[in-house]
Amino acid sequence: MTDDAPIGVLCLDTSFEKIPGHIRNPGTFDFPVLYQVVEGATPQRLVREADPTLLEPFIAAAKDLEAAGVAGITGACGFLVLFQAELAAAVSVPLWSSSLVQLPMVHRMVGRPVGLLVADEKALTPRHLAAIGAESVPVRVTGMAGQPEFREVMLEGRRDALDADRLEREVLDRVDRLAGAHPDLGALVIECTDLVPFAHAVQARLGLPVFDIVTLTTMLHTTLTRHPYPRHP
Repeated sequence: MTDDAPIGVLCLDTSFEKIPGHIRNPGTFDFPVLYQVVEGATPQRLVREADPTLLEPFIAAAKDLEAAGVAGITGACGFLVLFQAELAAAVSVPLWSSSLVQLPMVHRMVGRPVGLLVADEKALTPRHLAAIGAESVPVRVTGMAGQPEFREVMLEGRRDALDADRLEREVLDRVDRLAGAHPDLGALVIECTDLVPFAHAVQARLGLPVFDIVTLTTMLHTTLTRHPYPRHP
């Protein structure tokens, strides 16, 4: 495949501003991305309700992306991990539904508990971890559902305009509290795609490896677009 091989992104039905670093901002990547919005797939239905009736429309969207010629498919919400097995089986290209897919690998790499920064801590269940074989991974979780900017814009969709500075302060507050309560963390995985724009600030605060959907998608795109190594120095 060539470097311009596109990656498809399964998207929730949201309209808020997607700033640089967000998977739904095309400028986040140096390769093409194709977006497929699943109508009616709101954060409420996927994150908080884990609505099983969303599976079929997500499968249909994945098949549409495959038909459009993408080299691989990912998702714009980490809670899509609940459907990882079914979505991957529905298409013939690689599909990674969530940054959480990395959890077992990250734990084996650092050998210590892994922090999770998620949209809604109460919505994350053992089913989500079991979907990617991470039931036994020691995780330390913090969530954003109680933070006003995140809740109003991302979870409840009250407005489209985002106060990025306010959201960054909310993210760092949650990260600080997580690290303070669990000083043994070996890494952090950002579940929520909306929070990836603040990954640099999070790493600066924690001094730890930080994984997210953008790091995963960039890695997978590299595996799909390999180059020959020079034979001579």
